Amino acid sequence: MVKVWKEKPKERYCLEFFLQSESLPKTVLSDKLKDTGSSTIIAGTDNLFKVHIHTNKPDEIVKAVSLLGEVSRVKIDDMFEQQQKFLSNKQADSQDHNIGVIVVTSGKGWKEVFKSLGATYIINCRKTMNPSVNELLKAIEKVNCSNIILLPNDENILPGAQQSVSLTSKNVEIVPSKTMPEGISSLLSFNPEYSLEENKKQMEEILNVVCTGIVARATRPIKNKDLEVGKGDFIGLSKKEIITRGEDYQIVALDLINSMIKEDSKLVTIYWGKDTKDNIAKKLCEEVKNKFPDVEVELYYGGQFYYYYIISIE
Repeated sequence: MVKVWKEKPKERYCLEFFLQSESLPKTVLSDKLKDTGSSTIIAGTDNLFKVHIHTNKPDEIVKAVSLLGEVSRVKIDDMFEQQQKFLSNKQADSQDHNIGVIVVTSGKGWKEVFKSLGATYIINCRKTMNPSVNELLKAIEKVNCSNIILLPNDENILPGAQQSVSLTSKNVEIVPSKTMPEGISSLLSFNPEYSLEENKKQMEEILNVVCTGIVARATRPIKNKDLEVGKGDFIGLSKKEIITRGEDYQIVALDLINSMIKEDSKLVTIYWGKDTKDNIAKKLCEEVKNKFPDVEVELYYGGQFYYYYIISIE
């Protein structure tokens, strides 16, 4: 996908590649990439990883990781060149690709993550994940591709997405991501060399791997099984069920992660929201690392409204 920046990026290149290796711990790969760039995202299993990183030394990184296994599908985008095209008002979209990817998101941090991963078009809903059918349709028509994948990233958007698809002549497949973490994992599995149907199948399979939890504040009293929740209490939810409650959102977040994590969990990703301070989020990250030393823990700014944390566990 082609991406554009309004300000000059610190690193010149966007590097993406696949690494196949037998029983390679993700921490080993993370250590190898440490201090080599920014916006690093690693997705995959012990045998196959997909890596995305912004760097000034793409060739050195490829050479270094090739010692860990077989490197394939290396893609290097010159972000400076893309920026110049943008500033020159040249068209910088997905017209030279067969498949475009549209994502729905909310929050500045989430928008930047999806942009860096190559989303063709981003519908930023700001405070609410509630785009109209007309907004969805406009996005579909604006993308200069006849084949499109739509990631709604919210279960409530699905009916509107389905209606918008029925109103266009383009070939649009909906990958029914219910959360933004599901959307990120799904987008990481997108392969421009695959057909629309192959990508849809592969991206849908990834959805079942991700478990999402959120930490929010109750707007009214709620009774959920054995939990009595008062207005203003912090609550931790997963799969629409209230798992934990409390007066401190840090404790609620830790309890939520503790309830979601499983013996075979390998990665916990924490996205902190607009109303959460960065030093508090970093403290939670360290607490999770200390409590689960065998699990990789990553922290990103999501900037989402209403949710203090959105937590992804794989």
